[in-house]
Amino acid sequence: MKKEGYRIDRTYESGGELAGALLDRMTCDQRWLTPERMAQRAEAHAGEEMFRPWHEVLPASIRKKMTADWGEVQGDLFVHEEKMHFAGLINGNVFISIQPPRGYYENEDPGKLPLLRPMIWEAVCGADLDKDLELAEKEVFADFDKFLERLHSYLTDLSDTMINDGLHIMGKAPEQDRLVEFLVQLTRLPNGDTPSLRESVLNAMGHGYDDLLENKGKTLLRYKGKTGGWIIQSAHEKALAMVKCLESNQFDATGINAVVESHIGRTDKNVAVVLDYICEILTPNIRRVTDEIDSSLTGFSGGFVLPGPSGAPSRGQADILPTGRNFFSVDPNKIPTPAAWEVGKSLGDALISRCLEETGKYPENIGIIVWGGSTMRSKGDDIAEIYYLMGVKPVWARGSGNVTGLEIIPSSELGRPRLDVVPRISGFFRDSFPNLVERIDEAARIVAALNEPPESNILRRNVLRDVESYIKQGMDKDEAMREATFRVFGCPSGTYGAGVSELVESKNWKTQEDLGNNYIRYTAHAYGKGSYGKQKPIAFRKQLSRMDVTVKNEDSREYDMMSCTDFYI
Repeated sequence: MKKEGYRIDRTYESGGELAGALLDRMTCDQRWLTPERMAQRAEAHAGEEMFRPWHEVLPASIRKKMTADWGEVQGDLFVHEEKMHFAGLINGNVFISIQPPRGYYENEDPGKLPLLRPMIWEAVCGADLDKDLELAEKEVFADFDKFLERLHSYLTDLSDTMINDGLHIMGKAPEQDRLVEFLVQLTRLPNGDTPSLRESVLNAMGHGYDDLLENKGKTLLRYKGKTGGWIIQSAHEKALAMVKCLESNQFDATGINAVVESHIGRTDKNVAVVLDYICEILTPNIRRVTDEIDSSLTGFSGGFVLPGPSGAPSRGQADILPTGRNFFSVDPNKIPTPAAWEVGKSLGDALISRCLEETGKYPENIGIIVWGGSTMRSKGDDIAEIYYLMGVKPVWARGSGNVTGLEIIPSSELGRPRLDVVPRISGFFRDSFPNLVERIDEAARIVAALNEPPESNILRRNVLRDVESYIKQGMDKDEAMREATFRVFGCPSGTYGAGVSELVESKNWKTQEDLGNNYIRYTAHAYGKGSYGKQKPIAFRKQLSRMDVTVKNEDSREYDMMSCTDFYI
């Protein structure tokens, strides 16, 4: 080739050496690389000013077939930020490429879909994702496109979930990549007046976050062939890359605009604001984790430890940092806060929408697990959801923000039936928030007293049926009404747990019925007006017998039920 006039800058001693050089660049295997990394490793690129003329000189028949098989030029295979990227390396003026895929997996030719569908379903079942999605084969193949959208959306959620990579070491701050990932997670949501980094990046890319979330599994025209989930992941990768640049430069805030422009293509005020917050406030506060040791020693010697708020920093509460302070909880009288009320309504609507989609009817009877720690961190998301599902809302006092009572949401405003909700509270919640126990009980009694038709007020319908049953058993009307309106249940006063872990750990059980009976024995203690943990097994069994769905909201991405071995609720 040199003799023929080609410029060859490097020769290779063996085929193995050439293969190694090719593998160091972009290859045709996309499985392990993000689009950003693929583009970074590629040596050959073509923007529209290059590939458009190449396409136009092809015969019309060839262009037509290419469009039918691969979509409009430039397609989406090996494409990132409107450029085509090619696997291979440049040696002088010669491009040495790897044989491209034959299109078995990449080509969207409809003729191959019948072959791919069973393969996809087999892989889904092999990973037990069919159980996660609660889908049967017949339902899947009846509308495979809808299934793919749902699968992609679910996998996007899984990939976007925070996963613990080890326990925190007291007094030791995260470093390098762990610090970068931590900072990006702490800024996923807005922190006070500081906007969300992810949402700011997406806005700078020309997208709306809510729109993308609603279409995580869909490829829409306005997304240029990408799914909403793919675009969200792309924004996350950009956020990581920008924070990594800052970390490499010792979080020097003077270089923020250059970092933003190099990764987004232009400056953006909101993105810069978040990155400045990371450099000037968040990173210094994280590095003050050494205060944990100093404050502990101060406390051991009877000294004064500075107080500080508690909460989940990854839930838009990064202002609680630094750690190492004598943290205080929340004012129980302010729960739920107005912000938690909005979250609770969203949780309730999401629950109702899912049940309507999956069953075609409202979840008339709902069990919900309520923990004290979650209530402290979220400022009352679960409590707000309970109120909203029942059809009542808090009344806040001006100035103090204290919840002073409950207000009925008119049926016309609610637009659905009032639902029957039974909270199972933890012992810690019972001890920490006695006012909320009373308030939830009050909400149930208020809703039960409304003069509304049974189809509009499920809680009242159930109460009236139970009252009739209790009266037949010999109770007077007032006693029967009180028995029928109990909705808050938990373990006996002074105890904690659900009664299941003891049996499991001691192996003192044989059947699921054994576990269930012990759970009921521990949990069938009613809390509310006139009852502080009185055992009410009949009332509790009635609630369980008609329950349509149970809910346990996870308020933090920092851990979940897979984080420990004894998650029994």
